[in-house]
Amino acid sequence: MTMQPLRLADFAAVLCVACIAPVALPSHGAIFKCAEPSTGKVKYQDAPCEEGVAQSTVRPPPPAPAQPAPARQPQPGKSKTMTPQQAADAEAAALGAKQAYEQFIDALQRRDRDAAFDALTPDYRRRFEPIYQALFESGKPLDASTLGVPRGISIIGDSLAEMKVSRRSADGTEKGFSILMMRDRNGKWYIDGM
Repeated sequence: MTMQPLRLADFAAVLCVACIAPVALPSHGAIFKCAEPSTGKVKYQDAPCEEGVAQSTVRPPPPAPAQPAPARQPQPGKSKTMTPQQAADAEAAALGAKQAYEQFIDALQRRDRDAAFDALTPDYRRRFEPIYQALFESGKPLDASTLGVPRGISIIGDSLAEMKVSRRSADGTEKGFSILMMRDRNGKWYIDGM
């Protein structure tokens, strides 16, 4: 007996037979309960039961409500508050970052290119030097309020800070922005992003 290659028409006929046969599918979220009449065994499954087995559809119980996360217990020996020295260090860091930003604004207003560029990290300076250079060469007066008024500072670790500034737009609305700052090993703050 020689095997004939399967033709597309034969394949389509097989598909049509499978499509015509009714298949009972459970509703969304339900499963089939299959009870074997001879042994009394019960199975739960996604697919319909085999022929000759009693079948019913079962809906699983709803999931239990999510329990709130347990409150974190303080670890022995660790305090949630800063020591006086840590508080003084954080305050000095915030003051240093704010002063670095204000010195940058003053340098821009005086059109002191070297002092303004000295307040930027080398990477930020390389990326934005053409913009600041055009600002210096324009000769237009600079309004410091358009650059932003410091509203808050977050110190991140020993060498990073994020300063929040607000600027008033042309339509009078006040918008907030972030200025990223970095501190070098000598304790000097630089602007790294605006």
